[in-house]
Amino acid sequence: MARILVVEDEQSLNDLIARLLRHEGHSIRQAFDGEAALLEVRSFAPELIVLDWMLPKLDGPSVASRIRDDGSLVPIIMLTARAEESDLILGLDAGADEYVTKPFKNRELTARVRAHLRRHGMHQEAIAESVSESPGNEPELHSVGPIAVNMEGRSAF
Repeated sequence: MARILVVEDEQSLNDLIARLLRHEGHSIRQAFDGEAALLEVRSFAPELIVLDWMLPKLDGPSVASRIRDDGSLVPIIMLTARAEESDLILGLDAGADEYVTKPFKNRELTARVRAHLRRHGMHQEAIAESVSESPGNEPELHSVGPIAVNMEGRSAF
C-alpha cells in the first residue's frame, strides 16, 4: 500500500506504531531521531510521516519545517505528549497536517493515517489526470501556494 516513515525515539512505541501500520499493509521505515528522519525522507520518499515532537538531535517541529522548506507536501501526523494549545498551533504551523496527543487510541491513529492517505492519493490522482487530459502533454500550470491551476484543463488541485 503506502510507504510510511515512523519517527519516534522511544523504541517500544516506534515498534508498536510500525506493527499497527504494517498490519494495515503499509511498507514501514523507522527513525529514532530527527536527523535520521530527514535522511529517511530523502532515501525512502514516504507517502506519510508519523512524527514525534520530542526527538534527539532535531525536534519534530524542526523536522516538519525542513521537510516543508524542501517543497514536500507529504502528509505529516505529529504524535506527541504535548497537549497545550500553543504546542498544537506550533506543530501545525511548522508543517504538520494533523496533531495527535499521547496516549492515543490505536484504531484512531490508523483511521487518521487512512484518511490522510486517501486525501493525498486523491490529490496525486488529480495531478495525473490534469496532465494526461491536457493537449500537447505540457499543461499550463500556475501555482499559488499549495494550489496548482491548470489553465487549459480549467482545474485546480
